[in-house]
Amino acid sequence: MLKPDTDTTSSKVVIGFKCGECLHFEKVSKFEKPCSQLGVTRHANSPGCFSPNVYLLQKVSPDIFNQLGLLLRNFTSPQARVLLALLRSKKAFDKYNLAFGQPVFFHLGDDFLSNYFRGFVFGVVTHGEPLVYVTSDMNKRQVGTPGLLMLLPSSVYTVSAFRKKRQQLLTTGRKDDPKPLPFLTKAKARKPVPVDYEPPTMESVPDAWFDAYARPDKAPTKPSRIRKTKTGQEFKIRTK
Repeated sequence: MLKPDTDTTSSKVVIGFKCGECLHFEKVSKFEKPCSQLGVTRHANSPGCFSPNVYLLQKVSPDIFNQLGLLLRNFTSPQARVLLALLRSKKAFDKYNLAFGQPVFFHLGDDFLSNYFRGFVFGVVTHGEPLVYVTSDMNKRQVGTPGLLMLLPSSVYTVSAFRKKRQQLLTTGRKDDPKPLPFLTKAKARKPVPVDYEPPTMESVPDAWFDAYARPDKAPTKPSRIRKTKTGQEFKIRTK
């Protein structure tokens, strides 16, 4: 007779899942009876025989699964496991009235509106010093990998809270920081375009432009498709 492994203190416990979320709990079972009829409680920690109850996702739109598949396609196995662990931390998010992926605002440096940035919550720490993990491109000023910040919960503003904070800063004249953060002033200055600039034409460009295969030390290995002549240009058109 098969019986469910109800020893939730062993190393076989599947951390973060409950027996009520298992395929064997009510309907389908590899045991003599569904676990709910064998004295197993819904909120017991799942043992090693846990199988996800896919029927709980029956009402989710197929388009959602398609979008999830596209999002996770480029995730590595370690990244996917870390993401799963974060998604299972709903109670920790609830402690700070936050949710995974929720847009928030935060500031770096002095309390000026120009020092506030938009980001997204993707993790929280409840043990020890409480922290909120936020990812942000720093209002498109972060080059390459997005910024990963560990912030105190009190310094993270929801969208509605930031509206009030923004109005407060504007009312008190704290819009622009007179001493902006260093990384905000390192943007490359664009070279101004001359007022009298004219784009090159085929009649005005240098002759060298017409030989795309030209090399300073060797003769061209392939003829150019465009050859400049005294009367204009000749075009070589491929028929195959």
